[in-house]
Amino acid sequence: MTMASQTWVTFTCGQSGNMDKNAYRIGEECDRQANMRPGCEVEPHVSFEKRCLCSMYLVESLIGTGGGGNVYKAWHTRLNKHVVLKEHKLTHPDSKASAHNEAEALKNVKSMYIPQVFDLFEEEGRCFTVMEYVKGTSYEKALELKMEYTETDIARWYFQLASTLQTIHEKNICHCDIKPSNIMLTSSRDVCLIDFNSAMVEGSPFRVLSCSPGYASPEQLNLFKEHRQGVDASQSIDWKLSDIYSLGATMYHMLTRRSPLENAQRDENLNTSQQFNSVLASAIEKSMNPDPSDRFESAKQLLQTLAITKAKIA
Repeated sequence: MTMASQTWVTFTCGQSGNMDKNAYRIGEECDRQANMRPGCEVEPHVSFEKRCLCSMYLVESLIGTGGGGNVYKAWHTRLNKHVVLKEHKLTHPDSKASAHNEAEALKNVKSMYIPQVFDLFEEEGRCFTVMEYVKGTSYEKALELKMEYTETDIARWYFQLASTLQTIHEKNICHCDIKPSNIMLTSSRDVCLIDFNSAMVEGSPFRVLSCSPGYASPEQLNLFKEHRQGVDASQSIDWKLSDIYSLGATMYHMLTRRSPLENAQRDENLNTSQQFNSVLASAIEKSMNPDPSDRFESAKQLLQTLAITKAKIA
């Protein structure tokens, strides 16, 4: 499993309010393995299985756990349908604000490829986001199980995810942690982009800077390393172009079944071996260019290229 290192940041927008021109500064790191400052204490583990929360969510089982908290499958007793309860660990003074910000942002996003957010509530000192239950498996699991799929499938999934990026980027939301474990392959063989715990949302002062080696863009990796080294990382990066890189790195993994290099530099030329469809390989290579200015300039441009790619491969 690819784990993302995380640290808290203070995030502010420039005068233009343009997400591409963000200025932000790194705040104090909240590291559970180190001495933690007041307000960052790790909460004791509490299981919510087989309990009814908020008088309407009957928790059935734990379906996942990660840095952000546990994820439960639950039955919505009023809507008579399964939902997901995403528990947010309150390990930082701004954890609750971040959870509210994530939920409010996604409530206004309409996409076939993002789970719908239904509610946000607090109970017993925990914060929960109620989301659509998506039946399927992650890209990460599909790779582990050596699931069979074709280049036509990859082109279609790439197109769907680029469409999702265009939708969130138009609302000045950036995912910032796209990787195989954060993409679900549904029972209908479509995709769903999940886990916006690290998302950058315009107007929110509190964010988490994640770095998943191999999938983080070079500029995101450098920013993270600078903070780790105690450098005042005050320069701007274009998080939309960083998302495009991370999506390209994920599709590289799906196409080649090899993890992308962790140093966030250009991988081998996919067209050299002539093993893969040249049009699809070129789209991935352009997305993964180490220089942001040489990538697709927007998710819209990537989507337009993939529309042609999808048609040629089908």
